Amino acid sequence: MAILGMLSVLGMVGYASAVRGMRERAATRGVESLLDLARRRAEIEETPTVVFFRNRRVAEEADGAGAGVGGEAGAVRAGGRISLIAEGLVSDESADWEKGWPCEGGDAGGHRLYRLAENGAVSCLVSNRVYPISRAGEKMAWTDADAASFPPAYGFKILDGCADWRIGDVWGEELASITLPPGLLFGSSQPSAAAAVEVARVSFDGEGRQVGVAPQWKAVAP
Repeated sequence: MAILGMLSVLGMVGYASAVRGMRERAATRGVESLLDLARRRAEIEETPTVVFFRNRRVAEEADGAGAGVGGEAGAVRAGGRISLIAEGLVSDESADWEKGWPCEGGDAGGHRLYRLAENGAVSCLVSNRVYPISRAGEKMAWTDADAASFPPAYGFKILDGCADWRIGDVWGEELASITLPPGLLFGSSQPSAAAAVEVARVSFDGEGRQVGVAPQWKAVAP
C-alpha cells in the first residue's frame, strides 16, 4: 500500500510538472508569434506597428477574495491621425472609413480603436459602423466655399466614454492579441485595480526595425 501511495504521489507531481511545462511553452510561443507577426506586417505594409504588454486583474469575487492577475499582449498597426472630433464622433478624414465600414446598422458589439500615445496604448470601444458628420456652416480655411458643399466626413461613435481623443492623435487597430495562461503575467507589475497596467511595449518601424524589448513572463502565486 505504501508503494502504491508513493507511486500515486509521484504521478500527481509528474502530471503537475507536465501541465506547468505546457503552459510555459505556450506562453513563450505566443509572445514569439505575436512579435513576428507585428514585425512582418510592419515590413510588408511599411507602417509602424506596436506590441503592448499589459497585466490586468481577473477573476475577482464580489467580496474581493480570490482576485488574480493575468498577462495580455496585443499588436496594433498605426492607421493615421484623428483630424476631426464632433458630435461624439472621431474621424480621420483621409482614411476613407466609409469605404471599409458600413454606414448603416446598429452599434451592437462594437470594436476597439486604439489611441497610441507616448505613455501607452489606450483602447476605446467604438461603433461597428461609421456616421456622417455634419459640415453645415463650416468654412474651409483655404476657400470661401461652405463645407456643406464638400463630401461629408465619417467617424466612429465613441461608446465607452473614452473622451481623451485630441486632434492629431495617432489611431490604430488591433492585428492580433494573446492572453497568457492562468497564473502567468508579464514582468512584476501587478495591477491593484480593474484597469490594465501597461508594463512594456515593442515598436517596429516601417522597415521592421525593433525598438524595445519584450518583458519576461513569470508565474504568480494563486
